[in-house]
Amino acid sequence: MIWAAFIIFPILFGIGLVAMRRVPRMAWLTLIVLIAIVEMALLGKPSDSWEVSHTASLWFLAVVLPWSAIASFVVFTPYYQHKFIAGIGAPLAYFALLAISLLAGDTLGVIPQ
Repeated sequence: MIWAAFIIFPILFGIGLVAMRRVPRMAWLTLIVLIAIVEMALLGKPSDSWEVSHTASLWFLAVVLPWSAIASFVVFTPYYQHKFIAGIGAPLAYFALLAISLLAGDTLGVIPQ
């Protein structure tokens, strides 16, 4: 059930980019930080056998890195001019970076199975 947040939040964020008008970039960035905090709270410490470094790696690779991609998307692109591209591009960038970072974390062994 927790993993549903990793699917629902980016899609809702993309819909918000399309639907909302005249929202300043700082409001979007504040929302990104709040969503990342909620996702970290939902993840917590997945297992009692995990060390602090494993949990921190998971938080960084599964939450911070993908949401920073969306934040850079909001900051460095004219999303307000191309709303539909932003609405599709932001969640797509999130899912792509989430998959790549979790795969890299699993391959390097920083996230235990």
